[in-house]
Amino acid sequence: MLICNLAVTENLEELQQILTEDCYCPNLANYEIREFEPNMIATDMAEFEGK
Repeated sequence: MLICNLAVTENLEELQQILTEDCYCPNLANYEIREFEPNMIATDMAEFEGK
């Protein structure tokens, strides 16, 4: 089973702290962390706000 979740944190250490509080980690869940920063935003983004 593959489940994809997104987390927004200030830094990797904050995310690691959240994961240590997960009752499924490390015995029942495996996490792969991929950090990214979006660098392209559509010019008409305001058009989609609230939809």
